[in-house]
Formats: sequence, C-alpha cells, structure tokens
Amino acid sequence: MLIAFAVGWLIPYFVGLGSYVLVAWVPFYLLACVLVPNVAKAVVPPKLEDADLVAHRSVLRRNLELFIGLWLYWILFILVNGIISGALEGKRAFFQYLSGPLGWFDPAFIVRPETTSVGTFGIFLANTFICAVFFFPLSVIFRVAFRRSHITQLGLNRSEKTQGGEEDDDDEV
Repeated sequence: MLIAFAVGWLIPYFVGLGSYVLVAWVPFYLLACVLVPNVAKAVVPPKLEDADLVAHRSVLRRNLELFIGLWLYWILFILVNGIISGALEGKRAFFQYLSGPLGWFDPAFIVRPETTSVGTFGIFLANTFICAVFFFPLSVIFRVAFRRSHITQLGLNRSEKTQGGEEDDDDEV
C-alpha cells in the first residue's frame, strides 16, 4: 500500500504536472493499487503452505500486529491530510491536523508555530496513539464478527472406500 502511495505521488511529479500533483495523485494511486500487487506476485510469488503444518500466531501477536497497523495507519492518515491541507490552506491548517484529537480537549496538545520540532513530534505521536487506542477495540470486534470460522480443507484420500464397499474407480480412466 505504501509502495502504491509512493508511485501515485511520484508518477504525476515526474510526468511534469507540477502543482497539480495534489489532485493528480488520486487516479495514479488507484491505478498503482491495481498494478503493484500483480507485479509483486510476479516478482515474489506466494508460497503454498500445508494447512496442517502451519504454526498459528498467538492471540497476543495478532492483537499487537493489529494495533501497530492501526497506529501506522493513523500516522500516515494524519500526516498526509495535514500536508495536503497545509499546502492548500497554509501552515496553520497543518498544525491543526497534527493537534487533533487531543488538542480538542487539552490545550497542551495544540501545536503552535513556536512549538519545538521535538514537541511537535511528541504531540503528533500522542494523537496518533490515542486514535489507535480508540479504534483498536472496534477493530477487534469487527475482526471477530467477520472472521471465517473454518478453514476449507480438501479431504482427498485414495484409501477410503465408497458407500457400496468398493474402491473408487474414477482414476482408472
């Protein structure tokens, strides 16, 4: 997804669309979302695994991966929207994106022009962390609700008998 996002931004830039990159990246991003997975499958083909031999991830590891994924999503979401709004509306709009949602409740979390870069980074990480903490339980509930409960396994075994007590003769053709 990050590769598709980078390709979606870089293609309009290198084509020479200049200031229209802020709008032109959307169709290139959608095109990259279609093409990048197919190219990735051709370059690094997926491996088949035996369902009986696969070691399953623990619940703690799955939840940790989900939380880190949510946190990275919010980092990317707030940063990209802040950059776009900052380019369109000015530096103040960029600071407003970095200040939410904790800045809505506590003025200590509002990024101002005089805030140091370390302080701005801390406020930004705290805001993205709070977003991830808020959406983590909802994601767990949705994951449990929509998770498939069974793995489909093919039960092909040549040694089994058919109902009539005879061997299956389908493979003698």
